[in-house]
Amino acid sequence: MDIDAFITAHRPVWDRLDHLIKYRSSLTGVEVDELVDLYQRVSTHLSIVRSSSGDPMLTGRLSALVARARSAVTGAHTPAWRELVRFFTVSFPVVAYRARWWWLASAVAFTVVAWVMGAWIAANPEVQASIASPEHITQLVNHDFADYYSENPAASFASNVWLHNAEVAALMIICAVLLGLPIPYMLYANAENVAVSGGLMASRDKADIFFGLIMPHGLLELTAVFLAAAVGMRLGWAVIDPGPRRRTEVLAEQGRAVMSVALGLVVVLFVSGLIEAFVTPSGLPTWARVGIGVLAEVAFLAYVIVFGRRALRQNETGDIEHAPDVAPTA
Repeated sequence: MDIDAFITAHRPVWDRLDHLIKYRSSLTGVEVDELVDLYQRVSTHLSIVRSSSGDPMLTGRLSALVARARSAVTGAHTPAWRELVRFFTVSFPVVAYRARWWWLASAVAFTVVAWVMGAWIAANPEVQASIASPEHITQLVNHDFADYYSENPAASFASNVWLHNAEVAALMIICAVLLGLPIPYMLYANAENVAVSGGLMASRDKADIFFGLIMPHGLLELTAVFLAAAVGMRLGWAVIDPGPRRRTEVLAEQGRAVMSVALGLVVVLFVSGLIEAFVTPSGLPTWARVGIGVLAEVAFLAYVIVFGRRALRQNETGDIEHAPDVAPTA
């Protein structure tokens, strides 16, 4: 495309739209109709420029003009309740669903590592001895592991657990700026912690107690951690392989979408924290406590699949509705 000829041909339209936007408060009915028509035409021009030209100055100018025209045409701001509904029915679930294969891979890798390492610890007394003395292991198995869930007031414990898990999830997402490279190690470290506790409990025939205490909250909690790891690594990979689009554009879009996951996981981990504080140490039978955890897990996965798949079919990305057309550049 001859960019100079394109600018010469369409500059009058852009200047006219700019004029109408400046004086939108005093426009006549005919001028309002003209404003809407020019907004649609310039939006088409922007699409042409973005697909056929690498001129960042022109793209930036038209992006700003279209954004101002959109504001003038739509008028009122979107109600807060609508943004909230969109977040929970589109933004969060579609980003989680789009990262499903990274999410599944994180879960499988974590489970395999934790299970193999836990079995290895449980079957080898010399490995157990390298972790702690027999007395300390006995104290952990008979008292400390179970007492951890009930030694503090439930409300205080729930808030502490929530903050800790939210920090872990946020850190994994932040690691995307390092191309997601630290995230596999962070998953390994968490798998190792689970394996040590589970292996030591199993070595004293207390595996039923271990799973009875960890599963009510652990299913949802670990699922949230796996999701944080997945979107963090996916964002890091987008930097390495942006596909046919410009790297800055993909990074801006994916970065905004990932923030939806960060905010959504605050709610998910809050629910997990409540279960850990009020259900895990409760006097309910083990089957009931585990059942509550399974129900919460199934409900969350069903929510992501149903709403995420529907949003994906509508070509949603999880990005904000009126995002900038390009990423800021220096």
